[in-house]
Amino acid sequence: MTTAISKVSFIKKPYIEIEYIAEQEWLYINWKGKINDEMGMIGCEDILLALHKYPVKKIINDNRHVFGSWADGINNWLINSWFPRFLGAGCFFMAWVQSPCSESQASLEQALKYDIPNITILVFDDIETATSWLKEI
Repeated sequence: MTTAISKVSFIKKPYIEIEYIAEQEWLYINWKGKINDEMGMIGCEDILLALHKYPVKKIINDNRHVFGSWADGINNWLINSWFPRFLGAGCFFMAWVQSPCSESQASLEQALKYDIPNITILVFDDIETATSWLKEI
């Protein structure tokens, strides 16, 4: 007999969906499409709102359905504003499932080249390995 996984949908927009996965005590973030700076910032703020409602220590940041570059205009904001608030919300672990798109992969590499203290971010090629890692920590 399989047990149904309890998912609570928090945000559902054309470019981002955020779900709370109760059994695992993490957030699942599903980004979709071409993400511009405004969508990226709004989506990241939505993640913080979800963390305040569901205070978890782990998230899966799924970019498998993202295409194109996305980080150019928001890297400084992510590093100097968003990540400190992410940490302040009590989240310490991010499993980042990268896009198969080379432009998106380059954006991810750009975004993660900065030192982000006290947050462990690992990049994965598939969702199964990402979820396995989060379950282990």
